[in-house]
Amino acid sequence: MISRTLLVLSLAVGILACGKSKAAPASGGATSSPAPPPQALTSGPDSSEESAAPSTIPPLVGSVVQGDACLSKLPARLVQQLKTQFPDHRPPLASDNFPDDIAYYRGRSADGCLGATVADFDGNGSADFAVLLTSSKETTSPLVVARASSGGYTIDTLRIWTGPRAILYVNTLAPGRYERTRAGDSAPGEPGELRFFNSPRPGIATGAVEGGAVAYFYDGKRWVHVWISD
Repeated sequence: MISRTLLVLSLAVGILACGKSKAAPASGGATSSPAPPPQALTSGPDSSEESAAPSTIPPLVGSVVQGDACLSKLPARLVQQLKTQFPDHRPPLASDNFPDDIAYYRGRSADGCLGATVADFDGNGSADFAVLLTSSKETTSPLVVARASSGGYTIDTLRIWTGPRAILYVNTLAPGRYERTRAGDSAPGEPGELRFFNSPRPGIATGAVEGGAVAYFYDGKRWVHVWISD
């Protein structure tokens, strides 16, 4: 089981990436869809009870949404694009997660957002965004990546989590070698799943705060993943 240790290990990477520019899976295959180009590529600047998530997104001010640690990471045009392409979901809010997890995250010099992270995941020199979308019915939480390109963003759906959104997180992993720790000796069974991967680029860690974790990496042509915790 993953503890908060993995989350802490990835915090410094996520913070560094932002400075530059944790539930069972229902689906693990990555899919892509082209999207309308944005006007400009920019990057934004204790309880066991689940927090009530706002039903609407706060007003947009300039290129960010004021007052929320998650939405302030996302360009305003991307927020609108996600709302259009995923009408049954909305972009994440910091309050989608449990207050004690948010406080723990903030206590390690992070911003309190467990639903979005920023890094150059595909190695093209531009900021990409990994985002956990929130369902109005609390049934599914797609993990998507908005990859910047010369014409705008391409949205890749990496995984669709089922279960409560409040226990899920996404964060950035440092480049390096990641090995499969999933129980058993069976061969990887999901599309794109590997036993290990040596990544020259930052990766994405996602899963439940106190559950299993999967790491995603872009290999230049497609997304691959390694289960790094059971």
